[in-house]
Amino acid sequence: METRMARASWVLCLASLVAFSTLGCGEDESSDELVVQMNDSGASAGVTATVEEGWVQSDNPMAAVSASLKVVLSDEEVLTMLGSGSGGDKITREFDKECYTTAKGGGLSIGFDFTGCAEYGLEGTITVTKILTGPIVITFNEGFEIKDIAITGSLALTHITGELLTFTAFNSDAEGEPGTAITVENTKKSTTAATTYDGKVKVVVSSHQVLIWGVTETTEGNVTNTYYFGGESEEAVAVDDPPAGVVTYDYSPLDCYCPSTGVISGAVNLNVTEVTFDLDNFTRQNNADDYPAFSVPVSIDITGSATVTFSGCGEYSLAFEADSESSLDVSVSKDKLLAALETAKKEGKIKAALYNTMKGIINGFDGTGITIEASGEDLVNALTEQLAKDYDVSFCEV
Repeated sequence: METRMARASWVLCLASLVAFSTLGCGEDESSDELVVQMNDSGASAGVTATVEEGWVQSDNPMAAVSASLKVVLSDEEVLTMLGSGSGGDKITREFDKECYTTAKGGGLSIGFDFTGCAEYGLEGTITVTKILTGPIVITFNEGFEIKDIAITGSLALTHITGELLTFTAFNSDAEGEPGTAITVENTKKSTTAATTYDGKVKVVVSSHQVLIWGVTETTEGNVTNTYYFGGESEEAVAVDDPPAGVVTYDYSPLDCYCPSTGVISGAVNLNVTEVTFDLDNFTRQNNADDYPAFSVPVSIDITGSATVTFSGCGEYSLAFEADSESSLDVSVSKDKLLAALETAKKEGKIKAALYNTMKGIINGFDGTGITIEASGEDLVNALTEQLAKDYDVSFCEV
């Protein structure tokens, strides 16, 4: 599977002071000796990192809930219930095929049955109910799934006065009482999370879009992540009108369960597991590529905020900004460098003759170790590669 992704520009300015030390190594030119100047700090040639906490994956709970919302809110009967008729818009079903059936229930309620929607990855039932003198409640009944993501619980919509088809959205029970989290299970991964949402939902009939912006929290085990839909802070998304980064779902045609445009952001923790050491970056000899780079295992946590900007179905760019207190420099002992060099030789990445030369230079460093500077580009590339593994783009396309 090919993940379509644009590389994001680095958003953190990094300045570092480089200390220089001069050591004799071999012979200088005047006596057929070669003099190598060495630095005890230099740039990494690459970084490998893992995301310790889940971040913007296909089974991110609110992403699955949002995709399900666009299905329900594209139905003509629901749109009529939401008050679209007063706007004069002609509402029609927006499914490619009417694979689902609806039935009027007791009071002002509509039941959806997705039994015939296997080709859309849908199964189970959803109930939409207008509570007298209360909100409209969308209930994902037990057994409802969207592409192997099971959702159980309710989301309530309260109309914002003076705003066409714009609603405050919040978690509730089936009667519209707030405070009950939605349960989301990835049936393939056997993971379960609880999600809450505090934000807005707007249906734009003329452009066949559902707009979402607000704050969502997801809890899996003892880990809670907070995401901002539509911006990069709580303040940016706490508005009645759609912000510039509003998360937009096209509901016609029904061919994508991911946003077409919009911004989702939140805190992320990167654990740098490996840095690529290039001895050329630590010597000031002739600016030539004299020595092959090799990997050095490390462990360093870098916290910050990541922002995903969608540009199409399954297409997004990524930016990462490290917290000011996070260290972007990795201290590596000479012993660890020499051990990694030995491993690279055993793996055939460094020839024996060059190994001896490199070992001699590393042994000549002042002190007990060096500092490898992790660049901003290295970190954003590592995060991007990690998300490429975790973000299941096949979830997006129907």
